[in-house]
Amino acid sequence: MLTLDVQLVAPKFWFVVRAWNRDSRLVDCGWMDDWDQVRAKQVEHGITDNHVGIDSGFSAEEVYDACLKWGALVTMPNAIPLWRGWMPTKGFERREQWTDAKSKSPRPWNLGSAALPHNRFRMPLLEYSSSNLMDMLARLRTGAAPYKWELTNKADDTYFRHLDGEVKRPVFNARPSA
Repeated sequence: MLTLDVQLVAPKFWFVVRAWNRDSRLVDCGWMDDWDQVRAKQVEHGITDNHVGIDSGFSAEEVYDACLKWGALVTMPNAIPLWRGWMPTKGFERREQWTDAKSKSPRPWNLGSAALPHNRFRMPLLEYSSSNLMDMLARLRTGAAPYKWELTNKADDTYFRHLDGEVKRPVFNARPSA
């Protein structure tokens, strides 16, 4: 499975293409200027619409509009139609956690709904805890996870500057006085 993750950071788009099985391998990364280039990159790598994630933390309405250009409505009996295609994503700064409905176990992500200006259909929104995701990425990068995080020659200085753009540091709290 190939995924294309796009971050809209005005005025450019940062993208990362990764191949996933049990492990994760970098395939491509870099900057783009517009939505047409995002689509071209998707097609170049043979990525299906439902494996394109677009960060909606910056300019959510623009991201939702772009997501609606690629995909299709899925109709289900007695339910609001569901958009299946490019998916907006949104990270939360606080250590957000959701609960799996079946197992009741906590998880650092949730499949919510994008805030569309109508109720004709629902567009999934992949919500995640940025803090938890940073912890997972740190474990992958340092080899502390049971999975491999593979890089290629595409991982240049720009890739690492972007990846290291936010560094999580430990916070020490003073002991309460007795």
